[in-house]
Amino acid sequence: MLDGSSISNRLDGRPISISTYSNLYAFYVVARYLSFKQAADELCLTSSALSHRISNLEREIEIKLFDRYPRRVQLTEDGSRIFDVLKISFTQIGSAIQDSALSKVSGRLRLYVRPSLAGFWLIPRVHKLQSKNPSLMLDIKVGNASIEDIRYESDVILTYSDGIYQDMNSELFMNESMAPVCSSKYYDEMRLSGNIDEISKCTILFDAAAWDNATSDAEWQLWLRAKSLQMPEPRHVMKFDNAGLCALAAVNHAGISMGRERIVRSSIASGDLITPFGDFVSISNYGYYAVYPKKVERSARLRVFLDWIHEQSGD
Repeated sequence: MLDGSSISNRLDGRPISISTYSNLYAFYVVARYLSFKQAADELCLTSSALSHRISNLEREIEIKLFDRYPRRVQLTEDGSRIFDVLKISFTQIGSAIQDSALSKVSGRLRLYVRPSLAGFWLIPRVHKLQSKNPSLMLDIKVGNASIEDIRYESDVILTYSDGIYQDMNSELFMNESMAPVCSSKYYDEMRLSGNIDEISKCTILFDAAAWDNATSDAEWQLWLRAKSLQMPEPRHVMKFDNAGLCALAAVNHAGISMGRERIVRSSIASGDLITPFGDFVSISNYGYYAVYPKKVERSARLRVFLDWIHEQSGD
């Protein structure tokens, strides 16, 4: 039985040469594909040159690595065992290189963020990212422009939506749930009792820019469908282009807003807002997405940022 350490023994204590290391990597690639042709293409060698390298390696370490057949190759038992060792080693080397590269990430990352997400979630946390990556420069713009209009002006867009975009990658990094919210004072003044029909005597606060091309009542309609309810015509409507402003208006007794839990949770915890019609419900497919072009390779800066927002979504 042979393992990776046996290579050193077969070399009689001599240090492994650079050419042997090179041939070991060539063996690793061939073992991955079990094809000299595919491995040769990856290594930019001819199949005969690659075969020559493997033969030299087998001769040097005195271990047969492959059984060769007319149309295929197969790892020997010893070759399979050495491949397993190399697989772990090269994976660890790759991780170490990537960790080192990511720890030194620097340069400018252009973000475009929906206003409520920026104000209530990103900005209160951004110091954590900066402390871990002091050379990373964030260029943050906030607004409600359509994804199509800003896709080439930003490295990544953070938005609230169903995550469906043509020619764009979208990664869900944080789920969301919703419920109507209002202040206790408004609840008492309107003499509410938790019946949805009471909306007919209330002011409803709409985020008219919840996502691209959303109707004014889009979030309300999602919640109503999830609860299998019908909403009567409200007495009065007030429209905003920002879910955070809707929540702020609700805190200040202006009416009932559709509250996204991530945005209003601190106001719920403090007692500034209550949920007059029951607890929060999850809305299928809707949440917070990181959106970026499909044809653009993810830079180290973008990889670090995406990893960080996924990590922060648990807070």
